[in-house]
Amino acid sequence: MQMKTIIIDDELLNIKNIVFYMDSYFPWIQIVGTFTNIHAASELILKQHVDLVFLDIQMPTGNGFDLLDLFPERAFDVIFITAFEEFALKAIKAGAVDYVLKPIVLDDLTVAMERIHKKYLAQQQVNAIMEPKSEKILLQNSDTKRFVCKEDIIYIQGIDNICKIFFENNTKMILSKTLKYFETLLGQDFYRIHKSFLVNLTSCNSIQTTEKYQVVLKNNVKLPVSRRSVKELKNRLIGM
Repeated sequence: MQMKTIIIDDELLNIKNIVFYMDSYFPWIQIVGTFTNIHAASELILKQHVDLVFLDIQMPTGNGFDLLDLFPERAFDVIFITAFEEFALKAIKAGAVDYVLKPIVLDDLTVAMERIHKKYLAQQQVNAIMEPKSEKILLQNSDTKRFVCKEDIIYIQGIDNICKIFFENNTKMILSKTLKYFETLLGQDFYRIHKSFLVNLTSCNSIQTTEKYQVVLKNNVKLPVSRRSVKELKNRLIGM
């Protein structure tokens, strides 16, 4: 599983170098955003899950510690990027996993990345142990009976009394049920984002609020979100 990663640095060359190193040497890293200021980065962190942040300390629009103040109970790890070694102790005290001095050298970066990867894998093992066993439900129509795990359902589209269920393996199933039926059956891990759509919250990657409200799923499908559902959807995703 890849670590969703963002880079925050006011120097575009540093961003370019880090992206190059990640793509070339660390295939378990997925860059989901690059930013030159803290404000834009914080908006993305609020909208989607992030595992790792490369964070510059001194920037014209504020220092990296300002970002950490915005997320006192953060779910992401931090590697600080700095040209000043005197910031290193403060960075570690602030909860950074490591720091890398500018100009970035591959050997130093590799040490930091090995440390972060080891920590990430250990946490994944803990999560796997703590994760409850998959709950299966029976889905049945006129010619098919199928036991499925709830988490295998990505989203459900409902039209009147017909529902089309979309699964992770790109299959689908049509049942003569209402969307309200599945909303009750599937519980809190699913959310009614629109009168016609029920989504698995763990399948949501991000929310788009530019021209119209949409949620982007991990299979890159975009679904409409009603205006009244946007705030609650954001709260649900942040709380996961």
